[in-house]
Amino acid sequence: MKDWTEPVIPLADELSIPQRMMACVDIYQALTESRPYKQGMSHEKTRHILQDMSDKGWLDPGIVQQVMKCFGSDASL
Repeated sequence: MKDWTEPVIPLADELSIPQRMMACVDIYQALTESRPYKQGMSHEKTRHILQDMSDKGWLDPGIVQQVMKCFGSDASL
């Protein structure tokens, strides 16, 4: 039986580097792309969400910073 006291989302250090990269890029894409049921978020708002996820240990901070550089943000996270 599942122990529901454990986090459902694996922490960043539980994933390989390619998995960490894909997770970050996938979240970025899901947040910024418009869908029939929602408007895409701005790059800046997405950057703050990714930073918050990084601060909680859900995303690798170094990968978040590199992904944001790829998408045009040179601002320090």
